[in-house]
Amino acid sequence: MTAQSARIAGKITAITLGVATAAAGLATALPTAHAADNGIAAKGKVVAKTTLAEHSAPSTSAPISGNGYKKGTVLKLDCNLNGTKVDGNDVWYRVAGKHSWVAARYVQNIGHAPIACTAASAPVTGKATATVSLRQAPTTHDRTVGHISKGKTAHLWCKVASQKIDGNHTWYQESNGWVSAKYIKTSKSVPYCSQL
Repeated sequence: MTAQSARIAGKITAITLGVATAAAGLATALPTAHAADNGIAAKGKVVAKTTLAEHSAPSTSAPISGNGYKKGTVLKLDCNLNGTKVDGNDVWYRVAGKHSWVAARYVQNIGHAPIACTAASAPVTGKATATVSLRQAPTTHDRTVGHISKGKTAHLWCKVASQKIDGNHTWYQESNGWVSAKYIKTSKSVPYCSQL
């Protein structure tokens, strides 16, 4: 082997080792990057100027369900859903260990954001028993974002307890909004958003 051949072989070996080392480093970094998928709870800090209200459902019209959280409080967060828009942000977080929700507008994520509450399930099929409105959040006080015609299929991801409609307080997170369970017949039970 000539001196030039030896130099080329050495460079190829160095490049190969460098690529292998980088690949190994990437492989060990990936679990950290996907920590949210491995069951590590998300955290967020309250940044509201006053006390951040917690609601029984992801809607400003849902009942207050606690004393709220002062600015600077660090919360453990289970998951997120869409609900009432608060200053242009329609994301709400479920507080870990509680059946309560806070507007993401006033929570600053620490590390990764919470996963979607619907991420661990497949939708349950239901049919509308009457033409029914889809809402931005699970109350009739929230904006109408569409409708499901009588007899049409609804794709239901999860449910929460919210405003009673003719004695039924269950609302479903449908693919395009929220719908009262009063007007939906399901093929099987829909899981609670807080139990996914």
